[in-house]
Amino acid sequence: MGSKNSKTKEIEKQIEIEQEQEKENAKKLKFLISGIRGSGKSTVFKTFDMEYCLSKKEENIEIIRNLSLSILTDFAENENIQFKNEENQEIYKKLIETREINPEKISKLWKSEEMQSIYQKKPDILDPSSIYLLNEIERIFQPNYSPTKEDVLRYYQKTVGINVYEKKIQNFPIVIRDIWSRGERRKWMRYFENMDVIIHCVDLSCYYQNSYADESINKMQESIELFDEIINYQWFSETPFILVFTKLDLFLKNLEKNNFHHYFPDYNGKKGKNEPNEIKEYIEKRFISLNQNQERKIQIHYVNLLEEYDSNKLWNEILITGIERKFGKEASNLYKFSIYGVIFDLINFLKKQELCDKIYKTNDSQEIGIHSLFIEQRIGNEQMKK
Repeated sequence: MGSKNSKTKEIEKQIEIEQEQEKENAKKLKFLISGIRGSGKSTVFKTFDMEYCLSKKEENIEIIRNLSLSILTDFAENENIQFKNEENQEIYKKLIETREINPEKISKLWKSEEMQSIYQKKPDILDPSSIYLLNEIERIFQPNYSPTKEDVLRYYQKTVGINVYEKKIQNFPIVIRDIWSRGERRKWMRYFENMDVIIHCVDLSCYYQNSYADESINKMQESIELFDEIINYQWFSETPFILVFTKLDLFLKNLEKNNFHHYFPDYNGKKGKNEPNEIKEYIEKRFISLNQNQERKIQIHYVNLLEEYDSNKLWNEILITGIERKFGKEASNLYKFSIYGVIFDLINFLKKQELCDKIYKTNDSQEIGIHSLFIEQRIGNEQMKK
């Protein structure tokens, strides 16, 4: 009898624990970041990571150094590079066999005639992040190396499976899930029916490139197909979507040498075949038209994530959207106040700089939102002038 009572109590206790866990999970803001490989989704998370200090600097040092070496040695091996200079031969041999690392010497390998000639002939063989790390490899391997923000945002690691990150911000518990490689989508999607916001990333600059997984498919087309699959998935039918077009800076550079119309023949710009704003509008419409729930609004952001202004503004909007959906308008207004309250310290400075005509100090959260938007617009205009 005693044994049965003991077992019953254990079961009841376990049920209580599970119920408490469900209550706690129900309180958490849950975000899902999606996108094809190279879409910038990992960089979107890293901007959040850096803003709220989730990872340790030491971890980034090891990751960046290992990744830089892998890029260098893989490039040499895949292209079957034979160094003519005996010194470079010896440097490479020691690097491969003993991992002997001298910052100046490994930088010399990357700058060698053999590597540079191949890179010049095949400029797309290395992505911009890899090129950045190789150009900075001597600094990266200095004994006193400390990663810069750009170093952290530039390095790329493939997302495998599901990465989960948790953090409490302004007393709001946040859970962010970063997912997925091509073959895993259907396997995992049904586990995310309770997401509060889905952040879908698209590399705006990839319109002329082919998919990593299937070279017969254009990467932008692959992004469009993935978005169609996710936004109309039955478990996400009511979930707010934030569509983030990344790599705006690379997009503008690529338009100078890669004709957009060549890759998307149905695009006919009125102002010219490579007019950036018309192309952005065309791409945006291709994505938005896929949304079968017309009552659901999709937020659109065009960002260069290396710019702090862009990344901070993006995450503020993501958090405000999630808090409003989860906890209501009043809670999101309180969060806005926690963000924009500090802007009052900035108002006097802005007035002195003649960036504002007239701004009233107020405790009303809607007024704060209006004023902060006004300030953002004025700051943005000033940045564009520069």
